[in-house]
Amino acid sequence: MIVYEGKSMLDGKPIVMIALTDSTNRKTGNLIQTYIMRSDIHPQEAINSGQDESICGSCIHRKQVSDNGRTCYVNPMSFAGIYKKYKSGGYEHINSRSINKFKNRLLRLGAYGDPLAVPTQVWSKLLSLSSGFTSYTHQWSDESLDINFWKSVTQASVETIEEKTKANQLGFKTYRVGQKGEKPMRDEMLCPASEEAGKALQCDQCLRCNGQTKNIFIPVHGPKHILNKFKQV
Repeated sequence: MIVYEGKSMLDGKPIVMIALTDSTNRKTGNLIQTYIMRSDIHPQEAINSGQDESICGSCIHRKQVSDNGRTCYVNPMSFAGIYKKYKSGGYEHINSRSINKFKNRLLRLGAYGDPLAVPTQVWSKLLSLSSGFTSYTHQWSDESLDINFWKSVTQASVETIEEKTKANQLGFKTYRVGQKGEKPMRDEMLCPASEEAGKALQCDQCLRCNGQTKNIFIPVHGPKHILNKFKQV
């Protein structure tokens, strides 16, 4: 369903947030997945042209920011079909009936896109209905956004110990991606969904990435170009 259509809180450009209430994601489990996209541009075009800034902000994994090209874990093909269905009118707008689908459900803020691109009042309503959630942002140092709200509901995505320290000082819990073979710091917990933890829990079983409990650490994983990026961080 379409939960939000309007201006991005990051740059004022038109965006849309679509929620899928059924998920087969093996890592996250059955959380409601929310996808934040430019509403006027195909996702791949937005990525290639740098106009994904509207929904990804200053994230270092964007194609226009990263020296190694795009290093985001989210494959554009995974949500291109969602955009196509949206443009063909395949999703209903949220209403007083359909919003109840969020009641007592687990919610993932931003399966694609940074949740801070969407107004806080939109999230506040969904969070008041949900029974738990996960959330991450690379915009944790942007003082123009409602950081006091966000540090209580989202993990600050960081790639270095220096960034972790800064985010912690601002009041954020962190989700840090580190070097292969690196160990968590004393105040960090190894992500239970990681290979290193034996994939002990799915995200819907853990729910610690909610800005309120732990600093989480995960060693870099994925394709070679992502591994190479972290050798340079």
